[in-house]
Amino acid sequence: MSATECDDVTGGTDIPSKVINDDDIQAFYLPDTSFKTPKASIFLELSSPEVYVSPTASVTSALFSRLVSDSLVEYSYPAEIAGITYLVSHQSLGMNVLAAGYNDKLTLLVQKIIEKIRDCSIRTEQFSRVKEQLQLEYDSFSTQPPTQLGLFTRSHLTETPRWHINQYREAVTGVTIESIRLFHERLIRNFKVAALVHGNVNRTQFDEIIASIRNTLHLRAVPLSEFTTQRMVKIPASPSWFVLESNIENVQETNNLVIAHYQIGQQNVRDDVLLDLTKQIIDKPFFHQLRTVEQIGYVVASRADKRLHVIGLDLFVMSSSRSVDYIHHRMEDFITQIFETIKGMDEAEFTRHINAICVQKKEKPKTLLAKTEKLWQEISTSSFKFTRVEEEIAALESVTKSEFISFFERHFFTEPHRYAVYMKSKVTPPESAPFSNRITIKNPEVFKQKMFLFPANADTSL
Repeated sequence: MSATECDDVTGGTDIPSKVINDDDIQAFYLPDTSFKTPKASIFLELSSPEVYVSPTASVTSALFSRLVSDSLVEYSYPAEIAGITYLVSHQSLGMNVLAAGYNDKLTLLVQKIIEKIRDCSIRTEQFSRVKEQLQLEYDSFSTQPPTQLGLFTRSHLTETPRWHINQYREAVTGVTIESIRLFHERLIRNFKVAALVHGNVNRTQFDEIIASIRNTLHLRAVPLSEFTTQRMVKIPASPSWFVLESNIENVQETNNLVIAHYQIGQQNVRDDVLLDLTKQIIDKPFFHQLRTVEQIGYVVASRADKRLHVIGLDLFVMSSSRSVDYIHHRMEDFITQIFETIKGMDEAEFTRHINAICVQKKEKPKTLLAKTEKLWQEISTSSFKFTRVEEEIAALESVTKSEFISFFERHFFTEPHRYAVYMKSKVTPPESAPFSNRITIKNPEVFKQKMFLFPANADTSL
């Protein structure tokens, strides 16, 4: 399709149409009316109930995804010449296929990728090389920076089911070419597809793309009940912190890390924007006080955490000179201090913070691919809130200072649902008063078994 044929594309909305909503495939379509270039994006999620039933299944799926990606090397140069980028990657329930660029060869490349997934042609040399690469990644995981180790430890603590890296490391040794082939036979019979076609593609071309995927993979209906559903642990309200300590294996690592998390609850537009406002208000003062003034550590940051439709606030501090107990004390003291600042904040400053978030949210994607990625985030997380920006801006405009103070007081003081992850290096920093306001988590798996869980996403169409 040439650039002049952009006018052939119909539609004038930024919301994708759910054209197909069947038991085997859910397909969204959005013709481009903004960028008017001869480009398109095709994003696919291929999920299967075979993938996350065990650590071995998950590792086998990861290996298969890498083998498919490796087998596509022959297309990498022609794709580059054609102005197309692509990625085949593993995800918790299967694999992602992402392709974007000039659309005259895009559908052909996607077809070749789908055929590679269907055919599972593996050479002995290729298998050995890719497996060795994955083993090395698992074996070297402990050398990751404390922030990465802490985030993984936090996910393992709060998500269920969630396999541990040690389980992957053990499972990968037993995977063979034959077990990959047997896994592939089960996988290919149970694929469920989510698709987004966005850009300079007309409706006829969209229908042809979806039909090609269906016919190549021989899709059939897979009951939703067969899929593993990951859910978030509901941290109980408590005056004490739930604390998980983990020792860093890397003897060369000198930094300690504390991730302090305040869990807000099930994701909704109102709490989303109040959490964004919390992050906006505390971010710079948190860095200034603990990094610039007190010089506790090099990494001092806050983040709005939004996973599996549950939201919360993360505080990170990494330090080579202070103990985890000292760091946690200072984090908690900061929250107390900033709350006094918030209560004394005048309306003009409060409004400036709200306006700053609105400006960020109103910023439009600068490329078609960036816009596709934003839309795909809603599909891949099964949120489907394509009007999120408009709803959040409307909510922000009605937030009052008194409402925000009540929100902050409830979630950080009167009814806190909070936990912390300590990543401790083998270097012993100066002694400090122990952080005693805590309930120690001795075994994450036992802890999760005793906790209530947040409900899975209400939209079960995938």
